[in-house]
Amino acid sequence: MNQQRSNLGPGLRDVRTLLLTPEQCRAARGLLDMTRNQLAAEAHVSLATLLQFENNERPVKTSTQALIRMALEASGVLFIPEGDAGVGVRFRDRGAQGDTPEHPDAAAEEGRDPEAPDAAGYGTSPWPAGPLPRA
Repeated sequence: MNQQRSNLGPGLRDVRTLLLTPEQCRAARGLLDMTRNQLAAEAHVSLATLLQFENNERPVKTSTQALIRMALEASGVLFIPEGDAGVGVRFRDRGAQGDTPEHPDAAAEEGRDPEAPDAAGYGTSPWPAGPLPRA
């Protein structure tokens, strides 16, 4: 099978890396203390779609999973890729005050590479801060 490399440009990920499991979605909402209604509104998806996805009742489009994941990442979590320990989710590194997530531009302002992995070895979200695109 011919494998093609994606040339998306700096800071962008192939949509296949945005796939999300229902378990990760529920765990991320729990970490953020976010209701399903709040997540559906932030991700610009219907509550019914989110419920069906989280309950593993039916698969959702990759683009819908990406919207859900981007909303959760923008709210302060990072998703751990599959590896030795398996997939997961954790809080994104917090700012100096320890109560708010680090702003995406903070690394660049401090002279750090914003694409470099953090101290735990996980990269930061490549998505810009601000409103999410509508589906």
